Amino acid sequence: MDRRKLLNSIIREYRSKEYSIGSNDCLLMAVRIVKEITGKDLSSLFQGKYKDQTSINRLVLQYGRTFREAVSNVLEITESLSKEAKIGDILLYHENDIPHLGFCFGRHVIFMGEKGLIEVPISKCDCCWRLEDA
Repeated sequence: MDRRKLLNSIIREYRSKEYSIGSNDCLLMAVRIVKEITGKDLSSLFQGKYKDQTSINRLVLQYGRTFREAVSNVLEITESLSKEAKIGDILLYHENDIPHLGFCFGRHVIFMGEKGLIEVPISKCDCCWRLEDA
């Protein structure tokens, strides 16, 4: 599978979408990428189960004590250092103390934010989950 081609396609698709928590946000975009790369469909765990930051926090706590732990548990992957991320891997980034999941695209991470797709340097991320380990 050509991850770069796949991710370019996803980027084109998400550029035309408006951010909406619970239906078009960073978590659901990450779930989509995990499915495309690994075949593991996690959408039933999250789709339609939250509508604001309070409900997403409650949902995440069903899978771990922290957002980071919950992602590790759901993906069944141990987190790695951000600098170890390869194209398509999932990364954790905090903006204003709110966690966001994005994907590695070269030296940057792309995530869905309130203003659409946002790109940040990998060095700004807390950790990554290597999808080749899934």
